[in-house]
Amino acid sequence: SGTDLGLPPYPGALEVDRSGNLIVLYGSSVEYFPAGQTTPSKQISVDGSPFALSLSANEKQLYVSTEISVPFVIESVAYPNGNAFATKLTSNAGEWPIAVSPDNALGG
Repeated sequence: SGTDLGLPPYPGALEVDRSGNLIVLYGSSVEYFPAGQTTPSKQISVDGSPFALSLSANEKQLYVSTEISVPFVIESVAYPNGNAFATKLTSNAGEWPIAVSPDNALGG
């Protein structure tokens, strides 16, 4: 069974960390909800039109895929204490990069 947290419908993306904290992409912001809470403990703005989230394997980086005109971009922020996203990877290939913990793929 679960608990209805009363969150707005249709988030852009969701992630849950090992502690049960919920990370939600709504429009152009990412919100952190501590486990079982109905109000976010943190909100971070994202540039462009974000569409995907991914948490690194060690849960120290959060990635977001976003369309910023051309190119498409993957941005990252230190999790859970970072306050602003920074560009991690840019693609001019015209493809939609999906945030899938590129720290593992890029060795960073």
